[in-house]
Amino acid sequence: MFMKYHIQEGTLDLPKPHIDRTTNVLMPEDGVGISIVVTRDVLEAGESLEQFIERQLKKMKSYLSGFKSNGQVPMAVQASSTKKLQGYLLKLQFKQNGVATFQQQVVMQLPASDDLLIFTASTGGTMSAADEEYWQKILQSFRFREGA
Repeated sequence: MFMKYHIQEGTLDLPKPHIDRTTNVLMPEDGVGISIVVTRDVLEAGESLEQFIERQLKKMKSYLSGFKSNGQVPMAVQASSTKKLQGYLLKLQFKQNGVATFQQQVVMQLPASDDLLIFTASTGGTMSAADEEYWQKILQSFRFREGA
């Protein structure tokens, strides 16, 4: 049996099962402003979304200099007229190559699965009110692709 795998440029037929671990990096053309990264992950057997987040935060703290998490807030994204993704908004900061980096991540669990979708917004400085509005518009614009 084959699965139809969609990418921005086209589709591939892949023998099942395949796990999607792709990363999409979306940056402003001029390189100024917020970059958006979309990643995928999966819960470990018996793991809750909250446990996944705690596990990931511990990993980040162990390898990122000056790592700080400023809490997590429940959040939902309306991904279709009938599907809402439940998750958490995380505000993180750390140093990467000596440069302060500020991130906001939204970690969401896909309905009826252990699959996760993670949206990350990164900037070299704290987010302005305009950046926050831009980021929220991007998050709220997410819709499931037909047939997904």
